[in-house]
Amino acid sequence: MVISISYAWPELKQCKLDHTCKSLGYNSTQYVERANTGFQKLGVMGSSVIAADGDYGASNQDDACKFTAMFPASSPYVTSVGATRFITDQKGKIVNEIAISFGRPINWSTGGGFSSFQKAPSYQATAVKNWYELAKENGTLPPSNQFSTRFRGYPDVSFNGINYRIFISNVHSDKCPCSATYGDGTSASTPAFAGLVTLLNDALLNNSKKQLGFLNPLLYKMAALDPSTFRDIIEGNNGLGCKNRYMAQKGNEC
Repeated sequence: MVISISYAWPELKQCKLDHTCKSLGYNSTQYVERANTGFQKLGVMGSSVIAADGDYGASNQDDACKFTAMFPASSPYVTSVGATRFITDQKGKIVNEIAISFGRPINWSTGGGFSSFQKAPSYQATAVKNWYELAKENGTLPPSNQFSTRFRGYPDVSFNGINYRIFISNVHSDKCPCSATYGDGTSASTPAFAGLVTLLNDALLNNSKKQLGFLNPLLYKMAALDPSTFRDIIEGNNGLGCKNRYMAQKGNEC
């Protein structure tokens, strides 16, 4: 019912990753469109598909710092997840939550931005409009030639992406003995958020109700009707060392 995806690849370079494109006669755009058909089928079946938005900022390691959308996070038919981290005081009490931004001690950045060709879904039209107007007012809009609000904006939500305790097999298999360590990334925040959705589904099903299915229309409706449902992340950016970047602000969690 809940599918968590912890990989991301530039949407216009999908066929450099999947070598079956050539045998199928697909280019990367067609690959994305075909995958989106599959995601829609999963949604109709009641599944929630949740995808990481990547750990390389808005440019995703492009040498010229050009914004590069990542797929499947950029799909309008999945729920895209970014990453945040908690700020604590000297006593260890959490005092803030910010978007994960590149800089000591962090050597990565949450992703996010806009697709280069996938049309903006209606469920996020108001949210994107509000983001654009506020960013314009604040003077934090990226260069206009780097993005277009006509296309799908992502991520949809963000979740803590730091200091997850993980266990790694000492014998290079799926068996223990294992060693404990810690992991970061949207590859951590995404399955954690997926686990939360799974618990919600469990509660619904135990009360003879339907599972959540495709989340996005519900998430954006909740945010519009009761903004206190979510915590706005208003600090941080996803520049990863590049000048061009998206700034966290009300309605945009990077």
